[in-house]
Amino acid sequence: MTRSAPRRPSTEAPARPPATSVTPAALKRQALRNALLGTVELLQHRQAEQINATLIDEYVALDWFEWRGGALQITLTGQNICKQIRSGLV
Repeated sequence: MTRSAPRRPSTEAPARPPATSVTPAALKRQALRNALLGTVELLQHRQAEQINATLIDEYVALDWFEWRGGALQITLTGQNICKQIRSGLV
């Protein structure tokens, strides 16, 4: 029986875990951020009827907008997101 040479430790870097993929929820939130400033502009020009109802529901669910006395208004959270977008933080 022949003996093989002893195994040397690998000099290769350890395998990295797979890069985390972007989740559909994260993609959706980014799409909402991308549309936020345009939506706010429509509200400021009193053109809320041009905003898709599904989009409004999603903003309300995120607490970026709220219904107040039958009027759609941006929340403090929504205002802060707008500031982040304008400053390039997100």
